[in-house]
Amino acid sequence: MRRYTIAAALIGVAGLTFSCARAADQPAPARDHVRLAALPFLSHTPFHIAKAEGYFEEQGLDVEFLMLGRNQDVMTALAHGDVDAMAGMLTLNELSLMAAGARVRVVAALAGTPPADLGCAQYAVVARREHLESGALADRERIRRMRFDISPFIPLGYALDELLRTFDLTVDDVETVDLTPPVALEALRNGQIDVTADSEPFISMHVATGEAVIWRSVNDLIPGWTPSVVLFGPTLLDERPAVGQRFMTAVLKAMRQYRQGKTPRNLTISEQASGLTAEQVAGACWPTPTEDGRVDAGSFLGYQEWSLRRGLLSRLLSADELVDQRFIEYANAELGR
Repeated sequence: MRRYTIAAALIGVAGLTFSCARAADQPAPARDHVRLAALPFLSHTPFHIAKAEGYFEEQGLDVEFLMLGRNQDVMTALAHGDVDAMAGMLTLNELSLMAAGARVRVVAALAGTPPADLGCAQYAVVARREHLESGALADRERIRRMRFDISPFIPLGYALDELLRTFDLTVDDVETVDLTPPVALEALRNGQIDVTADSEPFISMHVATGEAVIWRSVNDLIPGWTPSVVLFGPTLLDERPAVGQRFMTAVLKAMRQYRQGKTPRNLTISEQASGLTAEQVAGACWPTPTEDGRVDAGSFLGYQEWSLRRGLLSRLLSADELVDQRFIEYANAELGR
């Protein structure tokens, strides 16, 4: 009897070993593929944290980062289902497509504007230092003769308009050009333009030249504005909402890590993702993700109303047309507080 017991045990061990060997030979379950349009901006760093730290993998996701061109092209690709998710500033392109019925929604606030006591500005109106020192920035007629670098179609144009209205002017009363940030950096330095509205790290680069100063923080001009958001298209909103929930859980986890600030790990990931130098990353004013990522639809109302008054938007969007809170609510429930 004892021999039979030992034999049975050996057979059981052999069977277990065989089963383990078969399990090891089997490929790992396929991860759900998500196509994400994101750029090497500081405000997009949480996506890169989620990838670098394995948060997407934890959620069973294979996230493909797509570097697409114009914002309008990215938004069209999102609406058509060629891209699953995107990050960026909510501009007239997004609002116009939503107003026309595109199945696209803001699903999370990726970053907010830094609090005033942080001592820096992530978005700001920057002017030549000589204008501040000469008093020109307090003189309506001299301001009216300045050349401004701004797109009048994006929220930074709205912020500049709010600033100019304190001098009884609008963006229609001044000369404007629309330059890329690197070109604007040189143009402001050599006096080809007088004022630009920009974001980090370019604000810090402007100030570092010694030729420029922050005139006004955008946070002062548009209180409570949400500058960077996550948007989903129909593939995650309707076809694969469970994948969208897991995607947002990974991103929220990364946002909470990003909120820890300029830790050595966050600095390394941000430097690698942005292509900036270590000094530029460390010296920039970082975006401030909200703790829970929830979206306040009212933070976009002023920009909508401004666009409507200027004839750029056909109508105002309701909160339900603009925001879908399902995914960020799921992520907060999964991760807890």
